[in-house]
Amino acid sequence: MRSFLLALALLPIFASAGMHGKPDEYFDILGTGHKDWRLAFRGTAHIQKSVYDAYRDGTGIPYVIEDGCKTIDWKAPCNNHYRNADAMNNWSNIREVLYGLVDHGMLVKVMRFKGASTNNLNWMKQNFLIESCWEDLKDARPNYFSINGYPKRHRRFFINNNYGGCDKDAGWTVVVDHPSPACPWEKNETYPYIKYVAGQKYENWNSYRIRSADAIVVFLNYYPGEPEEYHDLFHTGKKEWRLAFRGTAKVGQPVYPAYEDGTGVKYYMEDACKTVNFHLPCTSHYRNNDALNHWKNIDQVLFGIIYKGEMVKTIFFKGEHTTYMNWYEPEHLLKSCWDDLPMGPHKFFSIAGDKKLLRRFFIQRNYDGCSKDAGWMVVSDQPPTPCPWETTTIFPIIKFAAGPKVENWSKGQALDADAFVIFLKYKKL
Repeated sequence: MRSFLLALALLPIFASAGMHGKPDEYFDILGTGHKDWRLAFRGTAHIQKSVYDAYRDGTGIPYVIEDGCKTIDWKAPCNNHYRNADAMNNWSNIREVLYGLVDHGMLVKVMRFKGASTNNLNWMKQNFLIESCWEDLKDARPNYFSINGYPKRHRRFFINNNYGGCDKDAGWTVVVDHPSPACPWEKNETYPYIKYVAGQKYENWNSYRIRSADAIVVFLNYYPGEPEEYHDLFHTGKKEWRLAFRGTAKVGQPVYPAYEDGTGVKYYMEDACKTVNFHLPCTSHYRNNDALNHWKNIDQVLFGIIYKGEMVKTIFFKGEHTTYMNWYEPEHLLKSCWDDLPMGPHKFFSIAGDKKLLRRFFIQRNYDGCSKDAGWMVVSDQPPTPCPWETTTIFPIIKFAAGPKVENWSKGQALDADAFVIFLKYKKL
């Protein structure tokens, strides 16, 4: 039965895994072993159709094109541009954009750009540049650096250092997108043609180091999950916290197995369980399978306690070098709402907590008999022999120290929470 429930919990991963588009649109473009780059566009040289028009809105692209235009087998035949309309028209949640030049069946030049706060026409800017195959580009002062380029001369995807007359023009790469170009260095080929510097620094466009590429390609790398999973928790104007889990009190299902592998989590639940409007009714735990099962590139983890519709307590943890089962430990603690928590002592401070008594997400100072037990946070997952302070008709119960310090669970200022939530903040580029 447990394995069947686990399979149900994992269904969303295989259905979507937070993926934009189809799996066959993704490639291991950088040889990392991960197919995490989605092909968004290919502009093909010498086919007498504008690259820019095709990129902007699909002009000139037939309904059916060769499979070779949609793959990274660069030697496969392709005599068209390719525009992934879904990727281009739904430009959101993008972490990075990769721009590549293909020549003689190889990806010979690559640049990577930040994807956040961009659209499909403005990401190719110097201030978004992360890494370049040209060593001088980051610190250069180009006169053109954009997709739009120099419209008057139809020079697109244009990164140029200087003008000084045709014989002195110099740059890094350009798509010559018109059959009647102005300068000798952009003639003598069937348009569109794609020029690039073969070396490590910008060159005069008349130089022997200038090459003609077969194609340009644009790939997208996304932040995990869907945009609606991210929230602006602290009114910063940035939706950068991804909801990974919600444990709800008194729903008749233990929290720990729900967190560990999804056991007991309803396949269908109220939308309120997946949002930050904590006043709305939620009668289930919520597990974001993609977030927890693909635990990587995490900068911070936020643990929040919900009481009467508000997040009243927060603890921040480091995400780096953690797993989804061990981040909730004192060595990863960054900041706490309890000012004595960092000093301890801690009899328990972990997700697994007291396995015998089923006290989970347990931060406890001491055991000295039920009447003297004291701590900061506990999920009581229906223990076999509960103390009076954790007796209830419906489990689980979530208790927390209401003040700024540790509390005695029996006599101190300890309250029963409605829920707790876990949010992830990913590393920025």
